[in-house]
Amino acid sequence: MKEKRIKKEELILQLAQSLSQAVDHSQEEKVKMGLGLLGDYFQANRVFLFFYDPNQQTFSLAHEWFAGNDYSLKDSLQLLSCRDYKIWGHFEHRKSCFGIPNTGNLPDSYPFDSKLFQDTHTRVFMQKLLSFDGHKLGFIAVSGQNPEISWDDESVLLLDSCGEILKSLIADLAFRHSREQVDNDQKKSSEILFKTGQEDIVEKLEVLLNDLQCGIAVVDLADQAIVFMNTRCRDLFGIANQKLPELEHLFKVFKANGYNSHDFFSMASHGKVKDFTLNHIDRCLNGTVIPSKKGMQVVVSVNDITPLANYEKAEKSFNARLKLISETAIELISQHADAQKLNQLIGDTAFKLVNNSIIFLSRFNPDGSYLETVYVKGISYPMEVLAKFIGKHPMEMKYPVRRDSENYNVMISSRVKELKNGIAELSLGEISESVAVKIEKQLGVSKIFVCGLFTENELYGTIAFLCRQGAEINHYILETYARTVTNALSIIEMGNTLVKTSLMLSEALKIAKVGYWEFDFKSRKLTLTRKLYQILEPELAKNTTGDYFYLDLDEVLAKYVSKKNDVSFIRETVSQLAKAGKDDNKIITHEFQIESSAGETYYIFVRGVLQNDHKIVGMAQNITETKRVEKKLWESELKFQGLVEQSMDSIVVVKDDGVVIEWNSSAEKITGIKSSDAIGLFAWQVESELLFNPELNKHHPQQLPEKLKNRFFSFFNSGFSGSPQQSEITIRNRNNEVRHLLVSSFIFNAGNNRFLCRISKDITLEREKLEQEKQNEIRQRTAKAKDLFLDNMSHEMRTPLGGIIGMTDLLLNTELSEQQIDMLNVVKESSDTLLELISNINDLSRLEADGVVLRKAPFSISLLLERLVAIFRAVSVQKGVEIRYVNNTPAGYLFVGDEFRLRQLLGNLLGNAVKFTPPGGEAEIRADLLKQEDGTADLEFRVTDTGIGIPKERIPGLFEKFSQIDDSYTREYDGAGIGLFICQELVKLMEGEIEVTSEMGKGSLFKVRVRMPLQKDE
Repeated sequence: MKEKRIKKEELILQLAQSLSQAVDHSQEEKVKMGLGLLGDYFQANRVFLFFYDPNQQTFSLAHEWFAGNDYSLKDSLQLLSCRDYKIWGHFEHRKSCFGIPNTGNLPDSYPFDSKLFQDTHTRVFMQKLLSFDGHKLGFIAVSGQNPEISWDDESVLLLDSCGEILKSLIADLAFRHSREQVDNDQKKSSEILFKTGQEDIVEKLEVLLNDLQCGIAVVDLADQAIVFMNTRCRDLFGIANQKLPELEHLFKVFKANGYNSHDFFSMASHGKVKDFTLNHIDRCLNGTVIPSKKGMQVVVSVNDITPLANYEKAEKSFNARLKLISETAIELISQHADAQKLNQLIGDTAFKLVNNSIIFLSRFNPDGSYLETVYVKGISYPMEVLAKFIGKHPMEMKYPVRRDSENYNVMISSRVKELKNGIAELSLGEISESVAVKIEKQLGVSKIFVCGLFTENELYGTIAFLCRQGAEINHYILETYARTVTNALSIIEMGNTLVKTSLMLSEALKIAKVGYWEFDFKSRKLTLTRKLYQILEPELAKNTTGDYFYLDLDEVLAKYVSKKNDVSFIRETVSQLAKAGKDDNKIITHEFQIESSAGETYYIFVRGVLQNDHKIVGMAQNITETKRVEKKLWESELKFQGLVEQSMDSIVVVKDDGVVIEWNSSAEKITGIKSSDAIGLFAWQVESELLFNPELNKHHPQQLPEKLKNRFFSFFNSGFSGSPQQSEITIRNRNNEVRHLLVSSFIFNAGNNRFLCRISKDITLEREKLEQEKQNEIRQRTAKAKDLFLDNMSHEMRTPLGGIIGMTDLLLNTELSEQQIDMLNVVKESSDTLLELISNINDLSRLEADGVVLRKAPFSISLLLERLVAIFRAVSVQKGVEIRYVNNTPAGYLFVGDEFRLRQLLGNLLGNAVKFTPPGGEAEIRADLLKQEDGTADLEFRVTDTGIGIPKERIPGLFEKFSQIDDSYTREYDGAGIGLFICQELVKLMEGEIEVTSEMGKGSLFKVRVRMPLQKDE
């Protein structure tokens, strides 16, 4: 497989050249060459050529090309059924050329096709039908194994064109193959006839010969009558009835074609085989008269060769057109001095190539940027009327006036788009529907083809073929003629340029410091002009006369050429040229460094041509100044390139035609697009991969390249100049990252071109930092407002609550009924609960606002536990729950920490233990010293109860804010669900841990581990 794919133009040119290699290669070899070219271009694994047998409804592999170490499949792909091969139906009902991007996606109703693809290891597939004069010859199939290969619609269209080019070669092979089958049938029929006895000839002939595809008739010369004629023979001679015709009917057909039928079938011709060719009922028939060995019968074998005759006729017409194109190319070059004759020759030849057509030749006017008609052929309208009728076609930016533009291949393609009722044209200008109707009605045109003509990549003009109904159109002929005219026009343009520059050549030689040199292989002498000798020996040249100087080559190399590589190159080149033939037109070019006798260094560029007299003659140019300038320029470009690559900002430079020429490493990081994927492409193609303002375009991703293209040219053509324009944009790059950019754009001129430079600074971190600072400021303001509100509300609520609680206690100490006491107890419990809730909310607010600061002071664990139990003693006694504490910490030691917050933490846990333990249960708080070292102690507090327990599935969310074990409306135990959340936050402040284990109906265990400094109690 070739590393580089053949270009489309080269592929078509090589296929066309194979048509003219009649002497060097056979038809089969040329077809195999063509299949190989297709395989190389499409990077295929196999290319097949199948022939179709219409009689048997089968197809067989005739020729194949395969790559690498693959093996031939020819023997295994024979007599395949068209009925089973359902893709054949595409030829019958859809189109002649199509592709299958993934053969694994064929439906289950294609079992034969799927197995065929599997057996040939085919992953991607294209197929082109080959037909001639309405007869199907077979098809070309291209298959690939690589799943990464993607053959698009353009590839299918290219295969279609290549198949048309190869069709003339393949048709010859197909007809020859068919003729061989016919000959075999004729031979078979003769053997059957002459092995059959006279007595039962009619009976056996009816059975054995009616199925043959060639016509068979048996003539009895003695009786001058036809004794048998099969069905195929009746059809070929136009005999519809079943009765045997008179022999005279056969004689009339032969007589109409110039044969003396009585002599042709006379008894005197016994023993001689005669061939004949007949034209009868729009058919071309070919056959043989074969005499029998016994008796007076002859067998007439006849076959329909109309397709072959039509092919030969078409091939002669095709070759005649190619000859006309070649003759026109030679004549064009000789007409370059007369523009009118040049246009007439181009138009007249185009008219001869397509019958029943109108030819319009247009020239491109670069001043007004439009096409104007300069020559018309095939219509009687005056030129002025036609010019007004056709008008001028403006060339807009989207249509190319250069061959190397992106739309050139679309413009010169002969595949057209339908506009209205068969009127079509290429994409060089738009024809509106009204104009199409006018052309159709007034000129009687059914199709329009336009071919672009270029000189030196610049648009010269167009040839328009306006084809009437029945016009004979060959796309290959049209494209070949357009290319031929283009090449001829380029040669003419070059000739004109040479004429203009020849007057300035001598002056240019002086300016360029060029000298003449010559080398003789026999004498090994080098002849130099004075200018060249002055460079080598400036002092000697002053004191020497003459225009030419003769030096030995080895002496020159040893004395003046300073680099060993240059010496080796010159010696090897001279040695190779000495062995070259006289007819070899060898050209050498080289640039080397020399040292003069005065010690000066010079750079010399030489160009030489091998002559028939076994000499090399050439020119030499002193390019020392050029090299110095190039070196400075290179150093300058190197510094500039280094600055660009090391820049922390993205730098992108775009030429005025939209092509990206610079894309530094910072641009790669910001966009996620590599420079190799950007440089050389159009800016709008690259930018279409980015999503601009992603927060606004969530449902509308990347913009279309066409929209970005219009925006680019709108900016470029706005006449903007002066200081750079700055703007802030947000993009989502190829790596799905959001980037905030500060973009500076400006236009600058360099040489004859204008460029757009975009410098983008990544301000993502600054934007994020600014946004974070805003959010922090908002949070701080919100927290302060909330704290102020809670403090005020807490103060305002505590004051009336204090009064309610105080008055309730006073009322409880008076004489009251039992019902009143119960009611007041409810009021007191509710007030206490509300007061606790206010305290918890205040604590929660401080914790969330990071407003809780731990104070460190020595305290006693024993006193802490004793006070905690004392606080809840009254509640536990009233509820009937036994409460106790256990202290396992060493006596005589104090712990340094925030006793208030630790008591709050443990108090919440102990309060919950009493609350959720039913009467008769127990609650315990216990302190243990786990480890003591280096003046610190690891403490563990355990709060256990024999209460209702916690479901296992609720334990993970137990410490969440406002979380409760029973969240139903009828839960038995009241609470806001923030006590355990406060406990967890306090543990985090103390850099400790809290965990819980529980079993439903048996109680819970909360463990709190903290580390505190330890000191002795003095």
